[in-house]
Amino acid sequence: MKKLSILLAFIITLITLGSSCEADFAALQYNSSSTNPNLQSSIKPTSKWSLWSGKTKMRGANIYQRRVYKNLDGDSFGPGPVGPTYTQKDFNNLAELGANWVQIEHPGLYSEKPPYKLDIGMQTNLDNLLAMAKKANLFVTIGFRTGPGRSEFTFYDENDADWFPKSYRNDNVWKKQTAQTAWADMWKYTANRYKNKQNIVGYNLMIEPNGESRAFKNELWEPGEFYPKHKNNLADWNQMYPKLVTSIRQTDKITPILVGHMAYNSIDWLPYLNNVSDPYIVFIAHQYEPYNYTHDGKKNTKYPGNFSSYGEKINLNKNYLENKLNKAKNTANKNNRPLAIDEYGVYRHKNGADKFLDDSLSLMESKNINHAIWVWDSAERIKNFPNDDQFNFTHGTNKKNHKYISNNLLDIIKKYWAKNTMRPY
Repeated sequence: MKKLSILLAFIITLITLGSSCEADFAALQYNSSSTNPNLQSSIKPTSKWSLWSGKTKMRGANIYQRRVYKNLDGDSFGPGPVGPTYTQKDFNNLAELGANWVQIEHPGLYSEKPPYKLDIGMQTNLDNLLAMAKKANLFVTIGFRTGPGRSEFTFYDENDADWFPKSYRNDNVWKKQTAQTAWADMWKYTANRYKNKQNIVGYNLMIEPNGESRAFKNELWEPGEFYPKHKNNLADWNQMYPKLVTSIRQTDKITPILVGHMAYNSIDWLPYLNNVSDPYIVFIAHQYEPYNYTHDGKKNTKYPGNFSSYGEKINLNKNYLENKLNKAKNTANKNNRPLAIDEYGVYRHKNGADKFLDDSLSLMESKNINHAIWVWDSAERIKNFPNDDQFNFTHGTNKKNHKYISNNLLDIIKKYWAKNTMRPY
């Protein structure tokens, strides 16, 4: 099913930013000290792999980073080459709510255009984020959103793309072997640089592979439309990702590698993911289904409830969510892999959003699935884009509220994060 862009509201916010009111950061009820109290009381894992196998041990959130385009962004994403800006306090606040895992979704360390070489600005930014995550005593998975032959604008469909020049779109990774080879080189370099860091517990090879919708004139959203016709084509993630695994293992033999499939890490595509012989692979998927509920700001869909989505009649309840998760879990079990849902979430103002999150999390816990919610916003991003907070669970269920407030969504997340006992230090 076609993924609606999580960042779509950013476009509207750019237009309305000047008239928007800022969030009240004085309302943040966190411990703002630079030292995380979780550093003093924690259980250390026996190995990085032990965090992924067995019962749920990691619960946390994603942070989002992308290249800054000054002519598009101005200063709204911060002064550096990557934004939005995060501070130590942002990481501490996340940990103090109980999270022990942050997935850093970041631009790749190599340039997007040839010649594909190391970009020091990207590396410096990632180094800084990793240092802050360490100080907050958080486990980290590194995931690359972009890299050789893939720009941030791959996440925008044609009808979302009227705010940036077409030249910014780059999907050559699904068309050019040189770009895929550069991804392998980039991951080898990355693994060699970070393999000895105790709190880095996974490499997420590519955030939301999407060759099925970017390599062809017609988007092929169903696996049956893509396979077997395009099997082993450059657009087929199944032929690309094993090469990235091999490249990483040339320098790092044991750090777990997170792998989902195409259509933006769709659960429905996961059964089509080829397995590899590497012993430390974690299967991952994103769970936002049904999108007409989780991402729809206009229709009055609710949880639980009945409605139609892209022509399909949906009885949205806990059974629906369990069937989705079972599909992913059964695939992981069949391949003898642990499963993580490394992105999930819902527009915070949706009717029944608190129950949707509670049921989703209880199911993931019962199936021994690690989970990371979308998204943990930095204070700077909230300040600059106050209305782009659909997924910010600290802002509650009132669509018009754009500041921290005690609320059911936050209480539910904290209830599950309170189960965390493992810390890297």
